[in-house]
Amino acid sequence: DCDDTDPEVGAGIREVCTDGKDNDCDGLVDCNDPDCGQGGNPPGEIAGLVWSGGKETLSWPSDSKASSYDVARGGLLDLVDMESFRWTACAANRVGGTQWVDAEIPPAGDGFYYVVRGRAKTCLVGTWGTAERDGSLHGCP
Repeated sequence: DCDDTDPEVGAGIREVCTDGKDNDCDGLVDCNDPDCGQGGNPPGEIAGLVWSGGKETLSWPSDSKASSYDVARGGLLDLVDMESFRWTACAANRVGGTQWVDAEIPPAGDGFYYVVRGRAKTCLVGTWGTAERDGSLHGCP
């Protein structure tokens, strides 16, 4: 059903691929709508993360297919306890470069782990590195 109270939603309105609404009332939202389909190959795995700048700046090599990057972070103790990436959360999405500053300090006795994926266009996202992570990490819209 369309939302008659929302002027951005209705038959004949173009789907906006980033607003969480079914703008064109076809039952599909954002990147699930073929109107947002963006052909091409997604970026590959982003490996080689390093720390610089007093261990607050996370950097990674660029991917020629990526126009931006998502950064996910989790606690090492959670990873060990859960034996999965289920509690990994999006720390930053659509970062425009190959660096991100994280001044947050993990709880005493714990540490953080990070994974980065590339994005090409709005809906063409790369991998978090493994099929397990790709299936578990849903926090970066």
